[in-house]
Amino acid sequence: MDLGDQSDELNKDLYYLVLIATASFTAENIVEPILPLHIMTTGASSLDAGAVVGMASLAAFLSRLPSGFVCRRIRFRTLVSAALLGESLSYLLYGLAPSYEWLFPVRVLWGVAGAVFMVTMAATISNMSPTEKIGWAIGTYLTSYGLGTMLGPLVCSVLLSTFSYAHLMMSASLLPLAGFLMLNLRFGSRALGDSYVGMTPSGQTSVGREDFSLTRAFSELLSVMSRRRVALAGVLHFLFSVSITFLDTVFLVYAVTQLRLDPSVAMLMLAVRGIANAVVRSPAGSISDRFGQKWPFVISFGTLILSYVLLATSTDIWLMGLAMVILGAAWGVRVVLEWTATQDEVPSASKSIASSFLPLVWDVAHSTGAVAVGALALFVPMETIFLLCAGLMVAAVLVVLAFWPSGRILRA
Repeated sequence: MDLGDQSDELNKDLYYLVLIATASFTAENIVEPILPLHIMTTGASSLDAGAVVGMASLAAFLSRLPSGFVCRRIRFRTLVSAALLGESLSYLLYGLAPSYEWLFPVRVLWGVAGAVFMVTMAATISNMSPTEKIGWAIGTYLTSYGLGTMLGPLVCSVLLSTFSYAHLMMSASLLPLAGFLMLNLRFGSRALGDSYVGMTPSGQTSVGREDFSLTRAFSELLSVMSRRRVALAGVLHFLFSVSITFLDTVFLVYAVTQLRLDPSVAMLMLAVRGIANAVVRSPAGSISDRFGQKWPFVISFGTLILSYVLLATSTDIWLMGLAMVILGAAWGVRVVLEWTATQDEVPSASKSIASSFLPLVWDVAHSTGAVAVGALALFVPMETIFLLCAGLMVAAVLVVLAFWPSGRILRA
């Protein structure tokens, strides 16, 4: 097989992985926005809802580093299959839980499955991609999450007219099952399916024989974090993750209970946010490859400030929809820049650990943010919470201007 054929096959593999991830992320984005509403229908308070939502991030946080080296010891297809089945079972149990207390262990299951899925997929795609196209590859893969943020709310909006929250969540369990089937049909007989995070046969041999431990994984993570761009990307990821957790935990409750919007209309707003999010991700990777990240970061965080301020100050449905479009586009650009920065500076052998870094930051930010916003919602207006989100983005702009290096990434 010549180089052109190999490149075509790698591209096909990448697109199949995007489809599989899109199925997983679409299910997530059907369930997660309505989960606080579902919890509160069981008689839970906003603080209870925040605790349940945040439990998944706590479980994922504890799973990230183990995922980073387990995916070096267990073949790609086996590990991702288990993660997809775990996600599917979680959504089924969400709908069957008789009270919100039962959701705590189910959220643990979902958090672990999601951690394994994200780390394994990101490391595999990073390793299988040529160095000069890593930004494009990461951006293309992350388009799957953007598509999920578009399709999930759209599907949810359509089905809410006929499905209860519980039945909608149970229906979402079919999507990870579809991803499971695609994974095994495409990669059941291919080298990538039997690889360890997409590494070459020689790399697989060394990884399979490696005496790895949590202590060594933590040491390797510290080494990854010591790189300047990686550390700064973590700070920016934390600030955004807290802000989006604040927004997503309270937005539907705010729109439905205070603005008196129909839940399906509120979900359509999240859908248009997802459309913008999906469209910009692949181009953002190419921009990162060519121009670097500093000024794209400034623009993306600056537009996030605008979107949060619009949500805080407007009750007009069209202005709120515009704010969601702006937020989605800025979100998509920003996440690709952060992932490229953390993947492009580390050697192949460390990419499974590097792939756990931003998700670890997300877990801390999401669990902290979910509990904090549940408490804040008891005392301050929702509009004030949206302004706090804007303030976090102001801090992000200042971090980029003060500390982010100019120019393109230096290759590892």
